[in-house]
This record gives sequence, structure tokens and C-alpha cells, in this order.
Amino acid sequence: QNNSEHRIRTQLAEFAPVAGVPVQRQIPRFIRQLIQSEKLLDGDRLPPMKELAALWNTNHFTVNNGLRPLVQEGLLIWQ
Repeated sequence: QNNSEHRIRTQLAEFAPVAGVPVQRQIPRFIRQLIQSEKLLDGDRLPPMKELAALWNTNHFTVNNGLRPLVQEGLLIWQ
């Protein structure tokens, strides 16, 4: 794991969903905040969805649904 991967995982580990709001709606807000605050940089690679699901204690379908709007906006690219 290189420094970039460690930095990204550390930032992503800060996700703390609040009760009463679907997690899939909180994910794009969280990622947008990381991008706007330059904690996620152009070219950074997110871990695989299953890793994010484990990190955020949810399932990969929720992560997929949460990331999809960011892909549609052009903020993320599926690879």
C-alpha cells in the first residue's frame, strides 16, 4: 500500500453516516466534501466497492448506488 492509497483509505474511513438518512444519499455528499476540500485529488483511485462496503459497514449495492450520481456528474469514473 503506497502513501496515496493510505491517504485515501484514511480519508474514506472518516465516513460516519447519520441515522434517518439513507446511506446511499450520504455517500455522494461525503465524497463531494472530500473532493471540494482537496482531500481526494484528481487521479486518486478509490478502493474496490466491496472494500468500501466493508469499511463503511454496508453492502456493495449501497456503495454502488451512492457512487453512481458522482459518476453521472463526471466527478468519478468507473474503471
